[in-house]
Amino acid sequence: MVLFIALHRNSGPVEPTPARRLAGYLGATALGIYGGFFSSGGYTTLMTVLCIVCFGLTMMESVAVTKPVNLLSCAAASVVFFAGGIIDLRIGLPLAAANLAGGWIGAHAALRGGDRFVRLLFLLTVGALAVKLVVGDAILRR
Repeated sequence: MVLFIALHRNSGPVEPTPARRLAGYLGATALGIYGGFFSSGGYTTLMTVLCIVCFGLTMMESVAVTKPVNLLSCAAASVVFFAGGIIDLRIGLPLAAANLAGGWIGAHAALRGGDRFVRLLFLLTVGALAVKLVVGDAILRR
């Protein structure tokens, strides 16, 4: 993904073909199911790339589109877990507040910094996670 984002230069809005749109909707469905099962933040990264490739969105637009998708997924899971009585609000509420503050700050920073800033931050974050996986999990666990 890092290589794709680094090498992909969206020079403007691209009208996606019907085949790309269909692939996008099918991919989004598969990623939604995956994200629902595992509640993995990684699915939103994949969804961001999917929006760029299949729907012709810019990086900023792709990140913006994935936010309400993630919100709905998290809200649905929260309702189920809350109904099951397994949420510890002493931990969950401070984490939710920190997440809300981080989202607020991050969205404002993205709007100020623009698409280039979002792309750079995305590359740095995904690159750092890739290095962590290779160094931390593959090399240090030997």
